[in-house]
Amino acid sequence: MGLSIILIVLGLVGIFVLALPSVILVLAGIFIYSYITNFTVISIQLIIIFSILTIITMFFDYLTTIVIAKKYNISNKNIAGMLLSGLIGFLVLNVVGLVIGQAIGIVVFELLSGEDWIKSIKKGGLSFLGFVLTVIIKVFVVCLMVGIFAYKVIF
Repeated sequence: MGLSIILIVLGLVGIFVLALPSVILVLAGIFIYSYITNFTVISIQLIIIFSILTIITMFFDYLTTIVIAKKYNISNKNIAGMLLSGLIGFLVLNVVGLVIGQAIGIVVFELLSGEDWIKSIKKGGLSFLGFVLTVIIKVFVVCLMVGIFAYKVIF
């Protein structure tokens, strides 16, 4: 039971911390609890539904990043720079720093690659919007899964 709670909490934190696979951690926590209780509280069918939601969420997260990067010609090097600046921002200002750091990082790395100001700022803004969109989807899916889990466990 303790491991389940730890994984679910890490999953909640992982919504904002890119290094943690949020939805997967929540699913793992719920699965472990279900397994320990012989699937009497959380059914196998519900685990399958949660697994499908997890796969769709991961696919959307990946697809959003790829579409934005390819549509606006953001190189892998600049995406790596964006992630690094997001991590530094997170260490300095937590979640707000992560979001701001990523947007600033993409602008700076695009400028260093020879892109003009307008295009760099546009790419930074679009990467920010993509990040926000994926966070909203992850929040929705994780809250749905945790809410159903909590309801089933409590009632």
